Amino acid sequence: MNNIKDKLEQIIKIQENYPLAKLTTWQIGGPAKYFCQINTIAELQGVLILIKQEQLPFFIIGGGSNLLFSDQGYDGLIIQLALKQITFADRAASVSADIVLNRLVTEAAKRGLKGLSGLISIPGTVGGAIVGNAGAYGNEMKQVVKTVTCLDHDTIKKLNQEQCNFNYRDSIFKSNQFIVLSAELEFATSTKEVEEQEIARYRAERLKKIPLEPSAGCVFKNVITDEQLIDRIRTKGYDLPTQFIEYQKIPAAWLIDQLNMKGQKFGGAQVSEQHANFIINTGQATAADTLGLISLIKQKIRTEFNIQLQEEIRYIDDKI
Repeated sequence: MNNIKDKLEQIIKIQENYPLAKLTTWQIGGPAKYFCQINTIAELQGVLILIKQEQLPFFIIGGGSNLLFSDQGYDGLIIQLALKQITFADRAASVSADIVLNRLVTEAAKRGLKGLSGLISIPGTVGGAIVGNAGAYGNEMKQVVKTVTCLDHDTIKKLNQEQCNFNYRDSIFKSNQFIVLSAELEFATSTKEVEEQEIARYRAERLKKIPLEPSAGCVFKNVITDEQLIDRIRTKGYDLPTQFIEYQKIPAAWLIDQLNMKGQKFGGAQVSEQHANFIINTGQATAADTLGLISLIKQKIRTEFNIQLQEEIRYIDDKI
């Protein structure tokens, strides 16, 4: 039984040549050599031990937002977590990484728990939100995370909030081998009525500007300001809104919009007419199209503002 697929199927069902476009909100990507869904931590540990022995590349996916897969696909194993665990006790919640973020936000609001209402309608899973320290309207994941349970090779570890190294759209999980499995959260108290009103307000605001076409969410991080940058932008004749200065962040969407790039196309990829920090798949977009448009946007922003935009999205090469 030398075939890696046969060995894996002693642990979990394996599908071959699985279309990655089915797994991402961008609906882009070639085939994965192997694909499986994991239902228990024991299954995950068994699979990881085997693929380490076989030196098979792997990548773990949640809801598929903020991801761009190569047109050539992925020459390894794509693992999708399906642990499906979420429980509440007073102000605390225990939630597995695969739970859809919207579900966590709405379940917390129903219980009058405060801290995540601003994240309503952000696509993806709790795990992805922790990895990228997702945030909106003054709320960020780091504000409610108490501990994160993760897998470090074959060892399960629990990190406290400080050890997670949360930063703006960043955490320790973005840059090392830790795999987020679950988290213990702690909320502030509010009321069901207040939190559900907040959710309704934030959802309505987001729906006004979020495109319906396939996308990955915001492509670029917002830009942290300093006096030198503010002066440089004003010197060029741009009217910088005062709230950007107050919050010390310039939305990437605003910068892109100043260059009239809404509607800009590159093959089947297009800058959304509704929100300039969204790149949409108009129907036949490829990863090459999307990367080409990302590169064009970065080049124009760099030329005009001397700003190097950083991506929020992650590109997964075929041989990562």
